[in-house]
Amino acid sequence: MATTRRTDIEVRVREALRVLRAAGKVEDAGLELKGSPPSAETKAAQLAGAANASGGESIVWVFGIADDGAFVDISGFEFDDWFARMPGQFDGPYPEPTIAWLDHEGNAILAVSFRTDHAPYVVKRVADPRQRETPWREGAHTRTATRSELIRMLLPQARLPHIEILGGSVAFEPQPGQSPDLVKDVVFAAELFVDPADANGFHLSKHRCELSVQLGEKTFVATAGNVALQATDHERYPQTAAVRPTSAGLHIQGPGSFALNTTRIGQLPADVLNGLTEATVVITLGFGPPVGLVQARVTTRAFARDRMMIVPGTLLALARR
Repeated sequence: MATTRRTDIEVRVREALRVLRAAGKVEDAGLELKGSPPSAETKAAQLAGAANASGGESIVWVFGIADDGAFVDISGFEFDDWFARMPGQFDGPYPEPTIAWLDHEGNAILAVSFRTDHAPYVVKRVADPRQRETPWREGAHTRTATRSELIRMLLPQARLPHIEILGGSVAFEPQPGQSPDLVKDVVFAAELFVDPADANGFHLSKHRCELSVQLGEKTFVATAGNVALQATDHERYPQTAAVRPTSAGLHIQGPGSFALNTTRIGQLPADVLNGLTEATVVITLGFGPPVGLVQARVTTRAFARDRMMIVPGTLLALARR
């Protein structure tokens, strides 16, 4: 696993904070808001548990903002001094950090992304350092890993693909024969770049793909019958494309692009649309083994000409379902 880029950390954290403001909670299972930096000695088990449960994907701790959204002053916090005490709490490898200082609403916050590709992580018990424990993080609680969880950690884990939105939008189209000032049809279209991060590749099954669009208090859902997958690279370069169409979806053998589009997934009165500034899109992709079902949330950033646009280059923070 390569070291996480600081730009990737920032994208993931800012999306989590946007969801926190909108929904009152963080929905990224691999990201925790810590507020004040906790004691490194007492939090080693929590870090190990989160890393062991992550399936090999990076986890992020954010200092300077609590889980209720309240800011905490960490201007004097020295991460290197704090983390220097952490490795001594582990028996063997420990999750390696990459840090990114961010400005959020005029406040300094620190995002720390931890690599988790050397699980299982074993820690020394605080009460008796001679004893060892393999922790497991479940929700807000840390406990000792079960036998089945230990086996899961030791089995090879398929890495999640890298997916980037090359361009996309939620569009509002006038209905045929109707005044555009009355009701608009809601549709979604995007072109995505995918890097499978796995030498064997995998299949993306259309019947397992879904998409939802939240506009204000309304949520529109596109099930498999409304979703279309298109191997755009294969149409341009049929002999060399790494993303190819199949009767049931797409086969992704290497880096390439594909289109994800929907038919009409709902209707919105034009006067309601005029009061909206953004949309939240939840994309569910049904990959075959060894990846499985994954989901990501993305927010539009600009509204022009009956379209809410997704910023090109937006990385999808995928999580297994």
